[in-house]
Order: sequence, then structure tokens, then C-alpha cells
Amino acid sequence: MSTSDDNKLIEDFGAIIGLDNIKMPESGILQLVFDGTDSFYIEKHGLSIFLYFSIEVKDYELYSQYLRALEIMKPYSRFDLLPRIGFGDGKLYFGFGVDPDELTVKALCNRFERLWEFRLKINDVEE
Repeated sequence: MSTSDDNKLIEDFGAIIGLDNIKMPESGILQLVFDGTDSFYIEKHGLSIFLYFSIEVKDYELYSQYLRALEIMKPYSRFDLLPRIGFGDGKLYFGFGVDPDELTVKALCNRFERLWEFRLKINDVEE
């Protein structure tokens, strides 16, 4: 996928989630900040894209939140979703990869919606 294709894909995705004129930076990492502390990232890795959230967690809650995230994401641990969870620097990271053969706006939106739901569950937020 070319850089212009990447930008079109990210632009279309951004428009759907209510963010106009976003583009993939040359670094290949796009960061969007929610609620002042939680960040959503879109990262380009070769031909694949990885979508993930980082949320701030108190040091004493990090391990328990990590276990909570594992439990929440467990039903989605099918290979095609490529789930990833990790922690460090007072943050919990969780996300999904998107393989090149399924790299569409619909796939990005689907994974974003799931990650948003996970973010709310991990933070114990009711919509």
C-alpha cells in the first residue's frame, strides 16, 4: 500500500469517527488523545497496521488491570484479530493488528469500536 493509499485510508477512517483531515505522519505513528490521558494509536508496520490504546494506570493497579484486560480481550483472541496487550511506564496498552489483505476502512472501524468498548470496560466507564 502506498503512502497516498495510507493517507486516504486514514482520512476516511478519521471522517467516520468524526475527525476530519487526519493523515498518517511520515513516522508511521498517529496518536490521538482522549480525555487528556488515554491515547489511541495507529501504527504502520510494513504493510500491516496496528491499532491500540494506552491508558494511564496507577502503579499499584497495573498488574490487576493487565489481568482485567486479558480477560476482556480473551473472547477476541482469534488469530485473525491479532490481539496484543502489554504494560509499562504506568500505562496499559491493548490493541489489534490488521493484516494487509484485510486493510479496509471497515476493518479499522470494527477494531476501533471493539477497542473503544474495551477501553470503557477497563476503565469501568458506562456509556
